[in-house]
Amino acid sequence: MSNRKYRPTLVFVSNPFGYGPTGTLVPVIKEFEQKTELPLVFLGAGLCLEVIRNNPVEWKRLKIIEGNERDISFLSSSITELKNPHVISSLNRFVIQVANKNKIPNALIDSLGWFWEKRPEGFDLADIYFYNNFGSKLEVSNSLSYKIPLIITGHATSKQTDSIIFNIGGAKNPLVNGLQKNYLKLLILLIDRLPRIIQKKIIITGGRDAIKFLKKEDKTNECVCSFRSFSYFEFEEQISSSQMVITPAGMGVTLSSVFLQKPIIIYLPENLSQIKLGKVISDRVITPYVLEWGNYISTFNSDTISEGDSILEIDNYSLQVIRNRKIFEKLLKDFSSKVNQALKQKVKPDLLQLKFGGERLIFNTLQKIWNLT
Repeated sequence: MSNRKYRPTLVFVSNPFGYGPTGTLVPVIKEFEQKTELPLVFLGAGLCLEVIRNNPVEWKRLKIIEGNERDISFLSSSITELKNPHVISSLNRFVIQVANKNKIPNALIDSLGWFWEKRPEGFDLADIYFYNNFGSKLEVSNSLSYKIPLIITGHATSKQTDSIIFNIGGAKNPLVNGLQKNYLKLLILLIDRLPRIIQKKIIITGGRDAIKFLKKEDKTNECVCSFRSFSYFEFEEQISSSQMVITPAGMGVTLSSVFLQKPIIIYLPENLSQIKLGKVISDRVITPYVLEWGNYISTFNSDTISEGDSILEIDNYSLQVIRNRKIFEKLLKDFSSKVNQALKQKVKPDLLQLKFGGERLIFNTLQKIWNLT
């Protein structure tokens, strides 16, 4: 419970659904570290903690309490022991539930506001709700809510080499077990053709398990690509020094590529959130180079499936493309065309379509509402 006898302790909690939620939180923490002298605490483990600890700029005051950020018991015991805690969550509804129950001031940062048909249960409990909806309709019932610009880590500066980054993501999701193996097998068929399409250094990046699987499947020895798995910030540096980025529309890599003004090709998405982000990018013509499942699978319909079902469906679509030579050749032709167009025309993403700097709005808003000094 909030106690005005003590100055606020700011508690930051994220969600381990990829690097995005914690990557969003890093610039927010930095705002408070640079502009206040308040105690700062991060609760988390695993992927969330990896992003925090691999941050290239050393934390000066951030205390880390290691534990499962989705475990209500851990969150409750850790937070209630702190003096006058104020919670800032990135897409973590569990810590919002804990804060709400204990009458602890709290704010939720929702970087996926554009994605939801209906917001996840518990988001409405947040005292303050920050979101970006890319102009889409979103019903918000929180007493205080603010639309914010996008948040980018912003460590890297754009450089230029001849390398091409082909980011495949993790090809796995907490909602289902194991890798999307057919999706990866389709990728390896394309990857093996890449040297005939691109006469440049090609770096295939992704999650450790996905990269290990691709290395094992790549038996033709025709591909001169390198397969690498990078930490969150190492990957940002790779993007900054690349000539072009190919990605299935993961939130972090897509926005970093746009921010760094790299020509970007949106490859066939792995899941529903990537499908929806790809549609936003296509509709706004942020980049003209977008590959969509609907061009190859006649029964494709993203309006009728859930996030979990979409992963299984897309793995099935991948198998259909692998087995149908005609469809695969069409995909290969389209992919080759977009790669050559992107390299030749060098059309950079339309940065004017997007606004950045959400971390500053969050800091200024919470500083005023919570009376932070």
